[in-house]
Amino acid sequence: MFDLYIHHHLGLGDMIHCNGMIRYILENLADVRDVYTFSKNRYVEMTNWMYRDEPRIKVVGIDENYNERQQVDMKIAHFASKDPSIQFLRVGHEFYKDGSDENGGLSCDMIFYNQLNIPFSARVDYCHWDRDYDEEERVFKKLVPEGEDYIFIHDDPNRGEQEGGFVIPESTYRTDLKIVRNDMSESIFHLGKVLTHAKEVHLMESSIRCMAEFLKPEFVDNKVDMFFHNFRGGPQYNPETKKWNGTFIDWNLVTR
Repeated sequence: MFDLYIHHHLGLGDMIHCNGMIRYILENLADVRDVYTFSKNRYVEMTNWMYRDEPRIKVVGIDENYNERQQVDMKIAHFASKDPSIQFLRVGHEFYKDGSDENGGLSCDMIFYNQLNIPFSARVDYCHWDRDYDEEERVFKKLVPEGEDYIFIHDDPNRGEQEGGFVIPESTYRTDLKIVRNDMSESIFHLGKVLTHAKEVHLMESSIRCMAEFLKPEFVDNKVDMFFHNFRGGPQYNPETKKWNGTFIDWNLVTR
């Protein structure tokens, strides 16, 4: 038996992308005792929350103000000095290789799973966190206090190089309903009810889009109209094959 340390990309969306990967490894590699995953310090609390159901998954914090690679390597050397049996796996980074298939370019999470020869279906089949429905209800009542029909939009006017930032144009969504946007003071993991009870969901590429894949069954059950705005990259749609790469949701694609 050995402990496995995994250093994948450390954006919040990447943490969600790799949730299924880590759980797949833990379930399918019999010799793994515990899995240690690295996280930026600002995401440690959310990452611990995401894995709180599985005590064999541990989170190691990294200070984003210093060189990530050097910190990881130093920590691995320290852990190995105490337990030479540990194993280390780096996902992406220098092993990140762009690729494509019959549907077009591969998404970053497809590349991660391909590197380890893990079926991409594990991205959703093994992805899990215990939802806190009380917190989801609290956030729902905060953002939709009147309980009326609404559209959820996630963009970021204060971010991005193009004029106006990352903005989803008003012309692309209904204006006859209340507009609800992401509340930065709340954990994205508590937006589950807000997302799945909207009439329409409009998302740019972001950690919320990554999280939305986990919620697909509820989107389908509630007949939510899903719109993906691709001005930040993300999943790709092939109009010839009429298939998506990098997502399990049947989006309405909105391009600029």
